[in-house]
Amino acid sequence: MWYSMLIAIDEREDLARYLYLDTTAGQVVILFQDKEKLRVIARSVLNLKLAPGESMQVMDVDVSSIEEAAREIRENDPLLRDAIVLTDSDPFVTRLVVSLRPEGFKRRMRPK
Repeated sequence: MWYSMLIAIDEREDLARYLYLDTTAGQVVILFQDKEKLRVIARSVLNLKLAPGESMQVMDVDVSSIEEAAREIRENDPLLRDAIVLTDSDPFVTRLVVSLRPEGFKRRMRPK
């Protein structure tokens, strides 16, 4: 299954690190299939996590399961060994997107 994830690349365009959210439950890495949710979160939240000389990039990954993706992330970045890996269909991510774009939620909820 194909997912997209947000990463930071350095000035040489090499992978610097995976981008994650800091939450009260810990670090959260999001795997996206919905490009609009990816854009909302990238614009609103993860841009703040870039270090000098880094830029945000989207990396596509093909994994057989979320567990496989989580294992690969944890193996490639020891700082994320305890990270929570969610898909963009998780209720936490949906609530986050709604809170970042309340006008979009209201627009979708209007009766037809």
